[in-house]
Amino acid sequence: MATDDTTDPLVLSRCPSRSRDVDEARAALAAYDLPLYPGVVTDRTAFRRSIASGQAVSESEPHGKASAEIEELMNYIADMLTHQHTSAPATAGRR
Repeated sequence: MATDDTTDPLVLSRCPSRSRDVDEARAALAAYDLPLYPGVVTDRTAFRRSIASGQAVSESEPHGKASAEIEELMNYIADMLTHQHTSAPATAGRR
């Protein structure tokens, strides 16, 4: 199955931090030729704590590993959106 550049990537989340499962999942998904975010969001206690307190992990533990993973994902998405915006034809959205 071929994809185009407009397909949103899959994000592996709630991944175990020390396991081959992530590599196995990546290998299995590669067979479908789907875009895949190169990082992961692991299953961290910080996420559960932040939800319980009604905060984002960037608020509850701004310097923690969970916050860093979300920041990396946000930067990746921002780069994708910037690239899509700059590569869109000038007539995009016009009718």
